[in-house]
Amino acid sequence: MRLPSLLRTPLLTLVAVAISMAGALSSVTATATAGGGKCVLSHDGSVLYVNVAAGGETSAPELWAVELPSAKHKVLDMKWMGAEKEIVALAPYKLGRILIGTQKSLYWYDPAKGTADRFYVPKEMKGQISELAYDHTADVLLLDTTEELYVLPKGKDEFEPVNTRRAPDRDGISFAPNGTLLFGCHGDLWHGKVVAEEDEEDGKKVVRYSIYGYRYCPLATLETASMTPSEEGVRCTAFFDGKVYAEVNRLGGSGWGTLATVPPPHLGKPRGPDQEIEMYQNVAERAEVYRKALAGTKVLGGSGGRYFLSASGDGSTLFYLIERETGDDLDDYYVLKKGGKPVKVPLKFEQPK
Repeated sequence: MRLPSLLRTPLLTLVAVAISMAGALSSVTATATAGGGKCVLSHDGSVLYVNVAAGGETSAPELWAVELPSAKHKVLDMKWMGAEKEIVALAPYKLGRILIGTQKSLYWYDPAKGTADRFYVPKEMKGQISELAYDHTADVLLLDTTEELYVLPKGKDEFEPVNTRRAPDRDGISFAPNGTLLFGCHGDLWHGKVVAEEDEEDGKKVVRYSIYGYRYCPLATLETASMTPSEEGVRCTAFFDGKVYAEVNRLGGSGWGTLATVPPPHLGKPRGPDQEIEMYQNVAERAEVYRKALAGTKVLGGSGGRYFLSASGDGSTLFYLIERETGDDLDDYYVLKKGGKPVKVPLKFEQPK
């Protein structure tokens, strides 16, 4: 299934074999540093794609296909990226593909075939790409930048800007099963949806998009003192098995973090343009929403500020990291199947320098 012609440039067919490593799958024990846009699960959760940071100015980025839970891996050939050196965002996509964002470019990539195609980024895109999110059911793609949010609705050829008034900085956008959004804003956990409204401009009907949402769980740690900032907030989210998983990591720096689960918000029904979300406008209602969310919040452990959190498109699998407080190997990676128990994955990366 091909993208509309306006969304793609000529297909980039890899000349090299899609898997650059010779021979069988290798056990993941190599020392490598995971880069920005750290990981994304395949649609069925059987494979984890990990962005391995480039080793210098002359090194191309690496993308590993890691079998779960064995952690055997292959290195995918990324020569088609050309001179681009850094992957900043990853997300699942349809037909087994994954979305890959660099600072200024957006691709879909088919790991099975070793082929890629480039989306046209939004016209006059503001800022640099920072995050991607995809709703499999509605076929809606969100692209966030350092300055603005964009949406590619189903059946459309071009990205449209999304008004994010009073929510200018968003982190870790993900879709809930019914198409509503979860994201961090001002360090807290928010719930909302993208709405489309018809307007008129120069005598022509136009559609304008905006986020309709609210803070539903105040997870931010905010402070002021004459010292290095220790503020933390929601930086990555995933909806899995009836819970919201949130990485609450340092704001404005790198380092420590916490992985927690939060009870889901009231998602609203039905799915689609008539979907309704309660905004809880008065203090008493909002206080009750906060009380329930905070009372049900559970801390799973430290995340190390690493952003290893991904749910599969079919909702069957979650992948995450827990940082150990003691020991030489500081990170433990886990794969969790819906209704099951976490299984440790023998995946090791050196700590980022």
